[in-house]
Amino acid sequence: MKPSTHLNHTLLAISICSCNRANKGIGLEIVEKLASNGIKVVLTARDEKRDCEAVEKLKEFGASDQVVFHQLDVDDSSSVASLADFIKTYLANLISWYD
Repeated sequence: MKPSTHLNHTLLAISICSCNRANKGIGLEIVEKLASNGIKVVLTARDEKRDCEAVEKLKEFGASDQVVFHQLDVDDSSSVASLADFIKTYLANLISWYD
């Protein structure tokens, strides 16, 4: 029996998590733990300045390479749609980087 050529494909698994309101306290600690375990985290909240400061804090933990920020107002449908588009693009870029 001839071996199947489609069995040689590489399986790629990427873990990604979106954490809203995670710019301080226990939320920030959760983001740090996820990122330090290799999970890509999209940190989201309404206050862009505070979240950028949180990402800077994560640099102290050495986890900032795993974390990106995107503004999100859960009461605004266009903001939610913008986050969805961002995650699609972010994930596509991650996949193409591994190819």
